Amino acid sequence: MLRSADRVYRIIIEQMREGAALVSVEGEILYANGALGSLLGLPAEALVGEPAARFVDGDLLAAAGEDGSGRRDAVLRRVDGGTVPVLLSATVLELDGFRVRSIVLTDITETKRSEDRLRQANEALEERVGERTADLNRTVEELRRSNEDLQRFAYVASHDLQEPLRSIVSFSQLLERRCRPELGTEAIEYLDFIVEGGLRMQTLITDLLSFSRVATMGQPLVETDAGGVLGEVLHDLTGAIEGEGATVEAGPMPRVMADPAQLAQVFANLVGNALKYRRPDVPPLIRVSAWREGRFWRIAVRDNGIGIEPEYFDRIFVLFQRLHTKDAYPGTGIGLAVVKKIVERHGGSVRVESTPNEGSTFSFTLPAA
Repeated sequence: MLRSADRVYRIIIEQMREGAALVSVEGEILYANGALGSLLGLPAEALVGEPAARFVDGDLLAAAGEDGSGRRDAVLRRVDGGTVPVLLSATVLELDGFRVRSIVLTDITETKRSEDRLRQANEALEERVGERTADLNRTVEELRRSNEDLQRFAYVASHDLQEPLRSIVSFSQLLERRCRPELGTEAIEYLDFIVEGGLRMQTLITDLLSFSRVATMGQPLVETDAGGVLGEVLHDLTGAIEGEGATVEAGPMPRVMADPAQLAQVFANLVGNALKYRRPDVPPLIRVSAWREGRFWRIAVRDNGIGIEPEYFDRIFVLFQRLHTKDAYPGTGIGLAVVKKIVERHGGSVRVESTPNEGSTFSFTLPAA
């Protein structure tokens, strides 16, 4: 049978780093190369005639498969009791009319060690990621509770402050009306300061309540006609629009997922700012437009007002931040912070583009309905 093996073939087999053998159908080793002897700890010639099952588990024919060839992982048993992980490749051959199995065994010890190191590294990484994720979840939960507490405090504090503040303003005004003849000029001036400060504080508290209600009083998002909401806001602002001699041009508006009342706040703040921050002797021109951006609609309110310097683009969305004195432009500096908070509650974003003395464009995104 072995006479069919070419001498050159034998030389090549002997030079292989992989272990190689020919095994009979009965499982007897008919030939083994030196590399296989080294793997098993025996001279190659000592392996001839030995049952293959002595050195490897399982049915070698199972590795050959139905088409006569195949491969699988296996474990070799050395004569010293050690084991060697190998990749076993088997092919069924016909030699001189006999069926034999050609076996090639590749030592994969280093591969297995690398796999073990990689597995251990992955397990360690997963453990660290799990710990970090747990820490992050705890931090997020703490921030959520803290944010809720702050919003609740802001709402309660601002709500409870209104009553005593109303009393201060009302009684100061009553005192001025009833006792004006007995009061000197200086006393009347002081009372005016009290009333003016109290009224400013009332406005500030009202705006603060509006800010806190974005989260505490917000309604579920529903399919909303943005054009209908904008129309109602413009109707409510008719007096201010006519008083400023302004022109408002509104293009087609989309249907979006929104809290209608909060969307109205956004429109009212942006259009109101466009009216407030006008250029002297230039009639306000306000254009409202919308376009699709993927899953969102972007709605823009553009004006021809005084504009904003680029370095202030982020600052204007911060609570209580103002770029002008209250004498030049009345207000509390909360309006754009409310806009940002509402839009972010809807899962969108807000941005500004502006050129000083030419105008500004405030735009925001809302989920498409």
